[in-house]
Amino acid sequence: NIIIDGGHMEIILVQGLGQSADVWQPVQKQLRVPSRTFDVFAGLTPNDSLTLSMLNDKLARDLQKNQTPVILCGLSLGAVLTLMQLCHPATKIVGALVSAPQYSPPNRLLMKAQDVMFRFQPDSAFADLGVTKSQVRTLTDSLMQLDLRAKLATVAVPTTILYGSRDWANRGAAKRLNRLMPQSQLEVLAGGHELNITQPQAFAEAIQQVVERVK
Repeated sequence: NIIIDGGHMEIILVQGLGQSADVWQPVQKQLRVPSRTFDVFAGLTPNDSLTLSMLNDKLARDLQKNQTPVILCGLSLGAVLTLMQLCHPATKIVGALVSAPQYSPPNRLLMKAQDVMFRFQPDSAFADLGVTKSQVRTLTDSLMQLDLRAKLATVAVPTTILYGSRDWANRGAAKRLNRLMPQSQLEVLAGGHELNITQPQAFAEAIQQVVERVK
């Protein structure tokens, strides 16, 4: 087990694409350890090129400011960014939870269907997130270049992998990731993709279990 100096640590929560950082509030209310959100899209301008690499750098800069050990938790896009951080670990990351994760090029048919869906949505559907439709499509394109398999196989940070019982698109990736990561454990919650919204109490309990593993 990792000894946490003075017993202090912080949970950082990273939202999925299509979510605001506020979605974590019901989860945060259930946690017994200090937590904060990292807003993936905060501070972006319409001219910024939105890619996984750019968001990963932004998260890395945020984590460098932390004074205490971190348990990093993310859903969907947030899970991808969490896994990217584990591959180039900040020394402060002592535990992680990823829900609905992807770590290698996702199903191309699925991504194509998502891109078509985005293309026909009005620009106003993206405005509330602080991004443009074009930026979201650029971001999903960059997902097709994702391949963390070799690096994740060597990650020693205790990690919980979650997926929803009805999240068919991410179930297979979650199971394969569990086999790939030596220090991971797999959990299934009843529900679909956005477990942080539909299952906040169970989600918080899964995070607390990570806390217990790293204490």
